[in-house]
Amino acid sequence: MEAAPAAHAVAAGFDPSGSRLWTAAPDGTVTLWNADGATQADVTLTHPARPSHVGIEHSSDGDFLVTACGTEIRTLALTGDPRAVLRIFSGSDFDKEFHSAVVSSDGTLLAAAGRVVVWNIRTPDAPPLVLPVTAPATRLAFVPGGNTLAVASGRRVLLFLPGASRPTASLSHAEDATGLPGSR
Repeated sequence: MEAAPAAHAVAAGFDPSGSRLWTAAPDGTVTLWNADGATQADVTLTHPARPSHVGIEHSSDGDFLVTACGTEIRTLALTGDPRAVLRIFSGSDFDKEFHSAVVSSDGTLLAAAGRVVVWNIRTPDAPPLVLPVTAPATRLAFVPGGNTLAVASGRRVLLFLPGASRPTASLSHAEDATGLPGSR
């Protein structure tokens, strides 16, 4: 890319069409770039918090962008005005900062890591589900085409079925499970 972000990028992701690239920086800024590699688009978003981690994820249909920053998860419109905040999910009740978020492939569930919290995006008044993960969650991933959530936490990867408050499986590793394919 010709121009460089003002702060170093800690997360990046393409929109589903591959025509735009979003980058996130630890100062809370999220910037839209044209994926041609030549220009920065005229869109920069800023979270009010300035945490050490910022996560970024797109809905599979390309309708919205999800950012995790401090105690907030924001869903931002990608159609129409890309600065429009569709919804803010607050994590201030969960005693942890969020550092990443993932969206299920059908766009109905949003899961955030730090403390693992799952929201139903389509049901705004439904309370979030706080999953019983004792070690800090380092990565999350929804199974492609479904809503089963994998959580990398310490030396385990926990699998949760939709709506389940207990893991359906626990996989152990000799070393910490720091990443999952296709995860954030």
